[in-house]
Amino acid sequence: MRVNRVNSDYLFVRVDKHYVQVAVSDILYCQGRRGGHCLIVTLENTFLVTNPLSEIEKYLPAHLFTRIHNSFIVSIARIKQFDRHKVTLHPPESHWRKGYAWVTEFPVGSRRIHTMREPLILLMAKRGGGIQRLQKEQMKCKLEEMEMDYT
Repeated sequence: MRVNRVNSDYLFVRVDKHYVQVAVSDILYCQGRRGGHCLIVTLENTFLVTNPLSEIEKYLPAHLFTRIHNSFIVSIARIKQFDRHKVTLHPPESHWRKGYAWVTEFPVGSRRIHTMREPLILLMAKRGGGIQRLQKEQMKCKLEEMEMDYT
């Protein structure tokens, strides 16, 4: 169950003896670690918090994040593509801090594939279309696009 807060644009993460404001929009992903700890990876920093991933999940807006694995929650806005086995995030930009922010591939848990899709808008392919016909049509579109580039 997600916790409803008046302002869910940011959260505060304890670092040493003080709290640091983290914009929710800057969070790339969260990774659960052994011992009930969790990494919160942002564009510029990585925070190790003593809360389990399930606790962090309660404070992240459900329309912005999805749980893809028992150990991972990713930002929906950062997802480039996915299949039944892995999620790929958009590649990092050059100004991002080196380290965890540069990780772009994550496993999809077999029990999470269906719940992962719930907050996503999916355009499903019709069944029975035939892969050869689809590949032909894709090639035709690429050729048309190339012709547009030359004119």
